[in-house]
Amino acid sequence: MRILGIDPGSNATGFGVVERSGGRIVHVAHGTVRPPRGAPLAARLAYLQGALREVVAEYRPDVAVVEQVFVAASPRAALVLGQARGAVLSAVGAAGLGLLLNLLAG
Repeated sequence: MRILGIDPGSNATGFGVVERSGGRIVHVAHGTVRPPRGAPLAARLAYLQGALREVVAEYRPDVAVVEQVFVAASPRAALVLGQARGAVLSAVGAAGLGLLLNLLAG
């Protein structure tokens, strides 16, 4: 089973891909998606969604895991982070991936 883990953010979104092989977990890839600095929020979210579609196409995970928002510097930051998470979930859903679980559910 190949798993894509995503830590969403509007300025930087981290991802990692691991594969379970027998009783072992093997690193496949990791990286950071960085939308253009200073771009409007809608453009950053669209970039994020497109880049994650490319990650899914390249690494072909079976499922995804997306970190939940659990802390933010301010209410505005929490809203923007939630919007980034929404873009991530949209990309995951459009790719037909199921969510294994939501990390840091609280």
